[in-house]
Amino acid sequence: YRKADPKYQISPRLGVAYPISQTGVIHFSFGQFLQIPPLRLLYQHSEYKISTVSGASSPFGNPDLDAQNTVQYELGLQQQLTDDVKIDVTGFYRDIRDWVSTGPQIDTYLAGTRYNQYTNKDYANVRGIALSLTKRMSNHFAADFVYQFQVAEGTNSSA
Repeated sequence: YRKADPKYQISPRLGVAYPISQTGVIHFSFGQFLQIPPLRLLYQHSEYKISTVSGASSPFGNPDLDAQNTVQYELGLQQQLTDDVKIDVTGFYRDIRDWVSTGPQIDTYLAGTRYNQYTNKDYANVRGIALSLTKRMSNHFAADFVYQFQVAEGTNSSA
């Protein structure tokens, strides 16, 4: 057994809004986020007993997993159309690293008996645009209309 290494991360965030007119604002945000793996991925089968029956078994946990790391950017324009209606158009990009997946099968000292373990190896990115139209309450009516289009790509194939 090997002890897990300590994990540290700084997660900076920045948001800036700049008025371009009395009714319009350009906004930008940047953030770096982490997501600690679920405990089951760290400690699943923590007794490390491997079945001697050949065939597939569920993966073993890995206490040395890194947190999933996401870097996200947003750039948008918010414009007031009337006293109670505004529109917001925002583009975004998200880069996700250290996505948890299972590693390759590992042979044991028993012929035909193998196991695999969770590891940080996958990657994904998401990019898209969000459009929203908001009407504040007036004349007993309020509404929010939102449309979002995004494309997600990655290396994880658990679907």
